[in-house]
Amino acid sequence: MRLARLGIFLPAIVICSIAAGGAVCAQDLPPLSSEYAPGTVPRGFGTLPVMISPGVTGRPFRAEYNSRRLEPGPGGMETHEYHGIVARDSEGRFLRETVYPIQEPANARALGRSPGTNHVYAISDPVAKENLTWDDGPTKMIMKSSTSPHPMPEQPLDWCERAKQDSRFGHTVRGQSTTVEDLGERKIQGIVTRGCRGTTVISDPGNMKVAVPFTITDETWTSPYLRMTLVHTHNDPHGLNLIERFDNIVLGEPDPAIFQAPVDYKVNDLSAEMEKSKEWSEAEEFAITPDMPKPLLLAGPWEVDDPILGGGMKIGIFINIAAAREVLISGGAITNDVSEKYNAPLEFQFYQRIAGDEHGIWFEAGQVTQYVLSSWDGQRLRFKFKDTRPSKFAHPDFSLDLTFNQAQQVWTGDYSREGGTKQVRLERPGASSKTNGGPFVGTWTRASSPEAASVNREGCVQIMQSTDGAFMAWPMSSDIVRMGRNISASTGTVLEGGGKKWGITVEGGVITLDPGAYQAGGMRPAKFVGKLSADGTQIVGTYLSPHMGPQGQDDKEPRTFVMTKTSEETCIQVSVPQRTRQNKQ
Repeated sequence: MRLARLGIFLPAIVICSIAAGGAVCAQDLPPLSSEYAPGTVPRGFGTLPVMISPGVTGRPFRAEYNSRRLEPGPGGMETHEYHGIVARDSEGRFLRETVYPIQEPANARALGRSPGTNHVYAISDPVAKENLTWDDGPTKMIMKSSTSPHPMPEQPLDWCERAKQDSRFGHTVRGQSTTVEDLGERKIQGIVTRGCRGTTVISDPGNMKVAVPFTITDETWTSPYLRMTLVHTHNDPHGLNLIERFDNIVLGEPDPAIFQAPVDYKVNDLSAEMEKSKEWSEAEEFAITPDMPKPLLLAGPWEVDDPILGGGMKIGIFINIAAAREVLISGGAITNDVSEKYNAPLEFQFYQRIAGDEHGIWFEAGQVTQYVLSSWDGQRLRFKFKDTRPSKFAHPDFSLDLTFNQAQQVWTGDYSREGGTKQVRLERPGASSKTNGGPFVGTWTRASSPEAASVNREGCVQIMQSTDGAFMAWPMSSDIVRMGRNISASTGTVLEGGGKKWGITVEGGVITLDPGAYQAGGMRPAKFVGKLSADGTQIVGTYLSPHMGPQGQDDKEPRTFVMTKTSEETCIQVSVPQRTRQNKQ
């Protein structure tokens, strides 16, 4: 057992929380130590919830981590404890070890262990460029993965640093405001630390039935030399209260043996598995080049009058695309592409429509079956379909060989059917029409409540009308998913999605959008029914679903939702959502 039971006791620090029957305070509990106190809920994680800058070299140390948390539980306030050790060597190798007691015999038997403790280890090795995790259970398995080739910049350790780096920090958001206070310097275990207190005043309780305003405080004491927080307290009168700190800090080189994984354990190389998966998905990847169209520009329908069958028939392709690219984020903005490729699973539908009667066949990019043969390289689509079964297509033997022209926003190439081949030019429905297609045609923000319409983060809806009168609608959105808790710099994934076909009907001045019209099985989403505003810039309506009464909103007065006309360029720009800027460190 690596974690020594040191029995180091913490000085009394007041942590109180309001609970039924009065205040519950940490100083009323047994002293916090590396032993789990009687009556507490033992907790442990593979990575301890501590604040330490990554990639620090030349500043080795070893320390014990202890934490006590008062949290609301089913029976009132519960006391949770966490214990473990952390260590870092001069080359930046970092160890997190958590001890987790298995005290219930039934739980121990279920895990194949004897009642006692379990250890979880996590090592980040920048020298070997790998991460290792394992525990001392019976599986004897090490999970191995490669570290990021892009080193992470130093992150702010406390709110005072964040306030200096981010001018937006502390702005009033949704009924809360935050201020910071520099507490100066003090020594902890002989180490110079800097104190910072963050105070958040809540003036809007939201769904909580509590009196306002109330105050939440965070106090940290960080070591600029070690680039780590030695003590952190959090006080919330209606929620989590905690103290977490490092004890028995020893500066100097730790024992190299603690950074070595057990030699008798099997290694599951996750990076190798990911490489295999990458090989399987190469058909769905293409390079990011200056001449490549943005994925969202491809989404949705492209069509032309059928030059072979004629008779007023339209043929076209409908594209459903969900593109993702890995990026670096710093200071709330994208600074660099990581992968230099899009991973973009695509679905194409070849469709034909005459007199309002439409049939289609969906296929994936790169799909090869006895009926479908397709390929896609980011600009060129080749597709061949031959169905020997009874088919809704009158002539089920056809093929397309198309290339996307970004400058002209069209697909051009060859269309073969009935033994003949014609050159075709597929464009957006209604693009060649001399009229704009009516007041509903255009790009609209997704339907949201009026108060949220100006900051709608759900993307847009594209509506078009073909020259044969048929309407088409599909969603389009851009967003960033942040990876990790680092607030100043992190990796993230840009998600660009569009092309999922929606049902749409327009009768007079009323439009109905049905996102689930082409959805098979499952719970279908609600329909949006709205009318055009007098100035033509908004569609005002409500949502109707099978779970609501005829008036919507469970037979109560229906809530109003608004779609606002915007530009396609606005919707395809990627911005960091407001919610990612507000995440606490």
